[in-house]
Amino acid sequence: MKDQDKTKEQLIQELAELRQRVAELEAADTERKWAEEALRESEERFQQVAEHAQEWIWEVDAHGSYTYSSPIVEEILGYKPEEVVGKKHFYDLFHPEDREELKKAAFEVFAQKQSFREFINRNMRKDGETVWLSTSGVTILDEEGNLLGYRGADIDTTERKQAQEALRESEERLKILFEFAPDGYYVNNLKGTFIDGNKAAEEITGYKREELMGKSFLKLKLLPPNQIPRAAALLVQNALGKPTGPDEFTLNQKDGSQVPVEIRTFPIKVKGQTLVLGIARDITERKRAEEELRRSLEETARGQRMLLALSQAAQTVQRAHTPEEVYRIVGDEVSGLGYHVAVFSLTADRAHLAMSHLSFEPALLQAAENLSGLSAQDFRFAIVPGGIHDQIISEGRSIFLEPVFESMAEALPKLAHPLIGRIAAMLGLEQAVYAPLRVGGETHGSLIVTGTGLTEADMPAVTAFANQTAIALDSARAEEELRQSYVKLRRTLEETVNTLVSAIEMRDPYTGSHQRRVTQLACAIANEMGLPEEQIEGVHMAGLIHDLGKITVPAEILSKPSRLAELEFGLIKMHPQVGYDVLKEMDFPWPVAQMVLQHHERMDGSGYPQGLSGEEIILETRILGVADVVEAMASHRPYRSARGIDKALEEISQNKGLLYDPEVVVACVTAPTEKGFTFDATPSPPDFAKLA
Repeated sequence: MKDQDKTKEQLIQELAELRQRVAELEAADTERKWAEEALRESEERFQQVAEHAQEWIWEVDAHGSYTYSSPIVEEILGYKPEEVVGKKHFYDLFHPEDREELKKAAFEVFAQKQSFREFINRNMRKDGETVWLSTSGVTILDEEGNLLGYRGADIDTTERKQAQEALRESEERLKILFEFAPDGYYVNNLKGTFIDGNKAAEEITGYKREELMGKSFLKLKLLPPNQIPRAAALLVQNALGKPTGPDEFTLNQKDGSQVPVEIRTFPIKVKGQTLVLGIARDITERKRAEEELRRSLEETARGQRMLLALSQAAQTVQRAHTPEEVYRIVGDEVSGLGYHVAVFSLTADRAHLAMSHLSFEPALLQAAENLSGLSAQDFRFAIVPGGIHDQIISEGRSIFLEPVFESMAEALPKLAHPLIGRIAAMLGLEQAVYAPLRVGGETHGSLIVTGTGLTEADMPAVTAFANQTAIALDSARAEEELRQSYVKLRRTLEETVNTLVSAIEMRDPYTGSHQRRVTQLACAIANEMGLPEEQIEGVHMAGLIHDLGKITVPAEILSKPSRLAELEFGLIKMHPQVGYDVLKEMDFPWPVAQMVLQHHERMDGSGYPQGLSGEEIILETRILGVADVVEAMASHRPYRSARGIDKALEEISQNKGLLYDPEVVVACVTAPTEKGFTFDATPSPPDFAKLA
C-alpha cells in the first residue's frame, strides 16, 4: 500500500511539472508574438522615417549587396532605389580611385561585426560627379550573433568637405608663414609655459620644439635672474589683455651662450583661455652695429657728431614696419645732419640696382635736371655711377669718394666737365661715403651719404648705419609679406562666404538680395555706434550669410505669394538652427555661427529658436536683427508690396526696448534720416589691408 501511495505522489508531481511546462510554453509563445508584432511595428516606423529623411537610409546584407534604399538616394547619387537594391554593392558606388582600398577596409569591419560612425568616403554619382558622404552603420545580427548585414545612413558632406579643404589650405598657408617667419614666434600660457614655437624660436633658444613645449622659461632658465621680474610683469600685462613691447632681453641659449632679443607679446583668446603670442627678434646684428657705432665714437673725435646722430637714427629706423617707412626715416635723419642720402636695392636677379629713395630736395633736383637736360630718372641714376656699386657689391666694403663730380663725369661723358661741376655744386655733391647694405653675410644693395665736409673718418659711422638700415629693411619686408599674407587669408575667407551667398542667390534671388542689403544697413548701424573695424567686419560676414539655413526650405515656400500655413512657417523658423549647424565648425575669427543662430531672437524673449532675451543676445546679433526687420519691411516680398523705409523705422521705434535694443534702434534711425543712408545692391567688402 505504501509503494502504491508513493507512485501516486510521483504521478501528481510529474503532472504538476507538465502543467508548469505547458504554461511556460504558452507564455513564451505569447512573448514571441509580442516581439514579432513589435518588430513589425518597428520596421513600419523605420520605413516611414526612412522615406522622408534627409539622410540616405540603406541596408546591405553580409556580402555588401543593398537590400533597401530610401528614395533620397536619387537626389544624392542620381540612382533610383530600384537601380541600387539587389543590383549594387556598397563598394560599387565608391570613387574608382578609392574603391579597392575602401572595400578591403569595409570587409575588415564586417569580419569583426563592428558598427561605425561618420566614415568619410568619396563616391561617384551616376552622372560621374564626385560626392563626399559621411556614413554611419550598425550591425544586423541573428539570434546566434551571426552577421546578417548592416543598416545605416549617409549624409552628403560635399560642400562641407570643400569648405573644410579651403579652410585647411588657408590654415596650411598660415602655418607655413608661422613656421618660416624670420622672427621667433611662440605661444605660452600666463604661467610662462611654452605651448608651441616655430623654427626661428628653436634657432634663437637652441632648444628643439619638443624640448620647449610643456616647460616654462623659468625651468629652462632662459633669462638671467635680474630680468625675470620684468618678464613676470609682462605676463601680468598680458593677463589684463594688454600687448607689450618691444622690450629687450638677454636670452640664455641651450649651449650656454647668450643672444640679445627684442620681444613683443600679444594676448589671444583660444577657447575661452588667455594665451600669449610672443615674437622674439634676434637683435645681435643690431647690437653689433650699435657696438660698432660706439667703438667708432671712441676711436675718432671727428666722427662724434655723426656717430651719435646716426646711432639715434638707427634706433628710429628699427621701429619702421614697411620699407617705405625705412626710406623715409633714413632720409629724414640724414637730411637733418645736413647731408643727402640715396638707398639702392639689388634686384632679385642681381643684375642691376633699383633706386628706392633719394633725399634731395625736389626743387634742387628739378634745377639740376633743367641744367643738364637729362630726364629725371636718368639723372637720378647718373648721380651714383654703376661702377662703384659693382665694387661695393662684389667686395662688400665701404668706399669714400672725393670729389664726387669726377665719377659723375665718367657716368655722363656727353656733358661738359664744367657743367657737371656746376650740377654737383648745386646739389652739394663734394664728398660721399658708399656703404653696402648687408644682412647675414650677403649684400642687398647700397646706402650713399653725400654732401660737404665728409671725411674717411665718417666711413665707420655710415657703414654701421647702413647695417642698421639693411636689418630694418629686411625685417620690414618680412613684416610686409606677413601682412599681405594676412590680407590674402582674410580675402580667401571673404571669397568662401561669397560662394555661399552666390549659392543662395542662385536658388532664391530674394534671399540673396535681402542678405546683402541687410549687411549694408547692419554695417552702417555698427559704424554709427562706433564699433571697431574688426567687429564691423564680423557683422559684415554674418550679414551676408545670416539666412544660409533657408537653402533647405523648399523654394515654393520662400516665394509663396500668399500667407504661409503654420507648418510652412515652422519650416521657415528652422533656418537659423540649420545655418548655425552648417557654420559652427568653420573657424571664423568672429562669432558668425552664433550671430546666424540668434538673428531672430528678441529683447523680450519672444524670438526663436532659443527664446533668448536682453544681454543673452550678443550685440552684433541685436544689430543684425534690427537691420533684418527694417530691410524686410522696406522691400518688396512675393506676398506683399514694399512698405517703405519710413514704416520700417516707425515699427522698430515703437518697439524700442521691447523687441529691439534701444541703442541699436537710435543708430538705425540716425543712419537714413541724418546720415543719408540708402540701400545699394551690393555692399562693399571690408578693407582687409586697412584691418591688417
